[in-house]
Amino acid sequence: MRLAVVDVGSNAIRLLMVVLDKNGRQLEKKFQRYPLRLGKDVFSLGELSSSTLDELFMVFDDISVRMNQFKPDKYRAVATSAMRDAKNSKFITDTILNRSDIKLEVISGEDESIMVRDALARALKGKSNCELYIDLGGGSLEIGQVESNCFSSLPLGTVRLLERYPDFSGRVSHDRVKQVTKEIIDELTAFSLQFSHSKVAVGTGGSLSVLANLANNSSKESGFPAICTKQLPGILSTLASLSFGQKQDIYSIRK
Repeated sequence: MRLAVVDVGSNAIRLLMVVLDKNGRQLEKKFQRYPLRLGKDVFSLGELSSSTLDELFMVFDDISVRMNQFKPDKYRAVATSAMRDAKNSKFITDTILNRSDIKLEVISGEDESIMVRDALARALKGKSNCELYIDLGGGSLEIGQVESNCFSSLPLGTVRLLERYPDFSGRVSHDRVKQVTKEIIDELTAFSLQFSHSKVAVGTGGSLSVLANLANNSSKESGFPAICTKQLPGILSTLASLSFGQKQDIYSIRK
C-alpha cells in the first residue's frame, strides 16, 4: 500500500509518502517540508497575500510532481488553523484542485484534535501513562484527554502569538514576560480546570520539540524526549534575554 499525506499548517507545509506491507509495517518513507508561513499573512491581514499565494501554488506544483512520481494508492491533504481563518480559503482550495489536481480539505479544530488524539494513541501503544495530548502548532493549540472526547482547540499557536506579541522575536524584559505569561494563562484557565488533575501529557509540534531539546530530558517510560514543566520558567528567562540571532546561533534552531 502506497499512501501520501499533505499537512498545510500555519508555519509550514509537509508532504509524507510511505510504502506499507500487508501488516501495516513501513517499508519506505519520503518526507518533504516547505517552510511557508501562511499564518503570518492570515493572522495579520485575514487572508493570504498575492505573493504568498504564488509561493503556495508553486509548493503544490512541486507536491503534485512528487505524488505523480510516487503514485499513491490513497492520499489525503488537509489544512488547519491558518486556512480555517483565511477569507480566501475557498479560492485557494479551488485553485489548487484545478491547477495541481489535489483536493485540499480545510478541517475544523475539532477534526484536528481528534486526528491528533487518534494518531498519538496508535503511536504510543501503551508505552506511556499520559493522560493528556497537546499539539502546539503555528495557529492553534489542541489539548485534550487521551481516553475521552474531551478536548479544545485554542487560537494559541506560535505564529499567531508572534503576530500578537511581535516584540517576542527579540530580547524581552522580565516584566514583559510576566505580563504576557499572565495573559495567556488567563486564556487557558477558562477550560483547563477539567484537565488540572493530569500529571503526564504527550506533546507534538516543532516548538515543543525545540523545548524538549533545550530541556535535555527523556521519559524513563517511553524513551521519548521530555519536558518537566518546572524547567520552563528558567528556559523562558534565558530565551527572553537573547536576541533573535543569538537564539539561532546558540541553540542551532531554524529561523
